[in-house]
Amino acid sequence: MLESLIDPASLVWTGSALIFCAIAAQNFQKIVNLANQIILDVGLLGMLVGLVGMLQNLSDPTKIIPALQVAVLPFLYALFLKGPLYLLSTNESSDFSKSAGTMYGVIGAIGFVGISGWGMTVVAGINAFLDVASSVVFFGSLMFLAILNEVFGDHNYMRVLRTIPAIGIVFALMGCIVSLDFVNNSEKIGPAMAILILVLVYALWLRILLLLVISDISEITQSEIEQVVSTLVYLIIPLFGMWILVNFIKMN
Repeated sequence: MLESLIDPASLVWTGSALIFCAIAAQNFQKIVNLANQIILDVGLLGMLVGLVGMLQNLSDPTKIIPALQVAVLPFLYALFLKGPLYLLSTNESSDFSKSAGTMYGVIGAIGFVGISGWGMTVVAGINAFLDVASSVVFFGSLMFLAILNEVFGDHNYMRVLRTIPAIGIVFALMGCIVSLDFVNNSEKIGPAMAILILVLVYALWLRILLLLVISDISEITQSEIEQVVSTLVYLIIPLFGMWILVNFIKMN
């Protein structure tokens, strides 16, 4: 039974986040604070990558449940790490500033791009994570908010970056609603679910990269309550989609 809780690839995915935080922050307390902000996002991203891989293999229903079990493991490992990180973290604004500057942050971000690219390639192939509609919706919305802030706002682009999780939630929820139109269409239900998940993937991926690269992350960090709410929504939407999908397959 315990064998189903161990997956080396998921361990590497989640554990590597600590290494990239160490490269980016270069100071124990700042590493802890950065990792405390990132770790749940990394776990969620790993889970969503696994779900996209699962959606690529719907032709064999017997593989769906095992694939779902493995997909959830990165998030489970992230939850194990979150407890100690939370206890060791501080709320001092100075501990959210990387004294080493952006250069090491860029190195950490490049490392994360590499590990995430590896994970995506192994699970489903990198092309499965490239979708024009999802990209236009997500990045177009972010650009619209940036322009709105430039014309009518206070030109504080950190506030725009704080909206990244919310943009992912809004459009993923819309995708979930639209997916209900295809519950009786075996050819369209899978792609519809994949687009739903990809918006969340883009949001998490971009937020993680920004947290690694930006030298002072105090303005884009989330409180513990914000992290809990965001995490729950990012969990519920795709898992609700998977529930719809599994029940559809059972009926057919």
